[in-house]
Amino acid sequence: MLYKKGGSEFNNFKALFTECFGEGDVLAEEILGYARDFGEIHYLIEDGKIVTMLCLAGLETGLKYLFAVATSPEYRKRGLFAKNLSLSVTENERIVCIPENKTLFPLYDKVGFIKHGYVLQANIVGDGSLLQKTTDIDLDKLYEIYKNSSFFPKKPKELFFSTIRCHLLYGGTIINDKNFYALISKSSGKSIINELCVITIDEQRIPELIKGCTVGETTINLPIKFISLLKENGIKYRNRKIFALKSEKFENNQFYINILYN
Repeated sequence: MLYKKGGSEFNNFKALFTECFGEGDVLAEEILGYARDFGEIHYLIEDGKIVTMLCLAGLETGLKYLFAVATSPEYRKRGLFAKNLSLSVTENERIVCIPENKTLFPLYDKVGFIKHGYVLQANIVGDGSLLQKTTDIDLDKLYEIYKNSSFFPKKPKELFFSTIRCHLLYGGTIINDKNFYALISKSSGKSIINELCVITIDEQRIPELIKGCTVGETTINLPIKFISLLKENGIKYRNRKIFALKSEKFENNQFYINILYN
């Protein structure tokens, strides 16, 4: 088993990504292209074949984000992810990830991601009052909103752009004005506000924005810090476990990790 790092096997990375996730070439190109150009790709080779890989990207404060973890189906249950991770990061590095589904949290627990983080998930009925006020999508302007929000830790600009492009590739839409944006998708005929980002001085608008960005039944994810705001406005919510953290320095309740490549 040979460990390697770098982007020279890009077409083979895309093939493994597609094999594991069933995604199209354009989406694989976007996610892995970001990792190649701005992040890290780590992988193991057996008999001349890439059998497992993982990608890392830097966030602020020295934290790293783990994504695009993929192991060829015929090589699973051999501990290859754990082996690759142990060769890819040092013991003291701080890493965060968003498991693809909740059944994977025990797997991440075993490799040191023992702190779990949550978002608030609320169900509301949208009135669509803001749908006609949407401005054209400008990635630089969206990034300015993001930079001036209370989200923590922040993504670098290139990762922000890449995840917005992925949201659109997944069929999502964006509602925005100069002080907020909402990333919206559809599932089973219902709307999901995957991320609502508001500049810090405008956070009191959140109850209005929640209802104005969609029409009909809607689910929204919000940072834990907005519990009081939801309570004050009579909006019911539940905690949804969404990310796992490997860090001695940070506590999970300091974070809002939601839309990256999940």
